[in-house]
Amino acid sequence: MSYDLTLYKSNKGFPDLSEAEELEAEAVNNEEIAVTSPDFEGSSYFVHDIPCLPILNKMSRELETEEAEITSEDRIVLRFPYHHTGADAEAFFAKIKIYLEELADCGGYFVYDPQIGKAFDPKETAFDWVDMYEKGAQMMEEISSEEF
Repeated sequence: MSYDLTLYKSNKGFPDLSEAEELEAEAVNNEEIAVTSPDFEGSSYFVHDIPCLPILNKMSRELETEEAEITSEDRIVLRFPYHHTGADAEAFFAKIKIYLEELADCGGYFVYDPQIGKAFDPKETAFDWVDMYEKGAQMMEEISSEEF
């Protein structure tokens, strides 16, 4: 399990929840092979020319993304493991925010967060992810501590 954020390019030119949800539904139904790798440069299958690749690689190494899924230059899903709590989680998301702003500047991406059901511009929107992330981290801890 991971905390997922989708970077997407809007045809409308602004973040729109219904458009983001439609793009997600299309991607789920799309049989195109996706690149999944915590280090994009190490991927043996990379057909898309992503101009923000250096930022994605730096973010992946610094934040230890679980994996990323690229189905096109217009849609990138980032998956972050549930390893942080409290002040550590707040610092973790502060770093994510910086990278999302850089990716928005570089590639014109907006962000869709399916956990909280919002689409937004990372340069203009305050972030309220920590509570949802910590709930997921707590759930993962409970699952891992259960005896089977």
